[in-house]
Amino acid sequence: VIGRHDLRAGYMMNFLYLDHWQPELDNPRGRFIAATNATALRGGTQTGNFYNQFASFLLGLNSQVSKSIQYEEMTTREWQHGLFVRDRWNVSDKLTLDLGVRWEYYPIMSRADRGLERVDLQTLEVILGGRGGNPDNVGLEASLGNFAPRVGAIYRWNENTVFRTGYGVTYNPIPWGRPLRGFYPATIAASFFTSNQFGWYNTLSDGIPLITGPDLSSGRFPLHLAKQGATV
Repeated sequence: VIGRHDLRAGYMMNFLYLDHWQPELDNPRGRFIAATNATALRGGTQTGNFYNQFASFLLGLNSQVSKSIQYEEMTTREWQHGLFVRDRWNVSDKLTLDLGVRWEYYPIMSRADRGLERVDLQTLEVILGGRGGNPDNVGLEASLGNFAPRVGAIYRWNENTVFRTGYGVTYNPIPWGRPLRGFYPATIAASFFTSNQFGWYNTLSDGIPLITGPDLSSGRFPLHLAKQGATV
């Protein structure tokens, strides 16, 4: 406290991390969809229904099989920094001003053993930070200009009436860990299906075809392969 000024300053730091194993793009245990129309009538007014689908299930006929595969543990490491300075200034017995500014810094998130990933819009490839010679930050830079001013004012009109007003800027500190916990190519949903309306892809005894995962050490993956699939 200096005269009519009440000064305050502070620093806040958050460290957020996630170690997550849950391939959510499809079904990690595998998914079988019975071929409804394989037991339905061709033509006429009848359309495939639950009973047709159950009959196809009893025959072991699948129209589609799929599975999601995760090739590495989903990890996130994220720092958040905040620094603020505030002056509560009693200008007079009637007027008090709150003047402050907050500076926030959010470094680019990383994985436990490498950098982040992003899509290269020029080549439509997914780039993995720290793999295949790529920089950890994959060309991204965290902003240093996140200054958030805060201004408030209190005016005592008389003993029964006080006016208050304020204005402030706030940056959203939501962590990236949750929305970026799963991604291509570390998690892939492979789907195999038939394009024949009254046919089937395979049988239950055939199971789900072997899914070959990518080599993450290469660091680059074509975006159009983000979801593997096959038709017959």
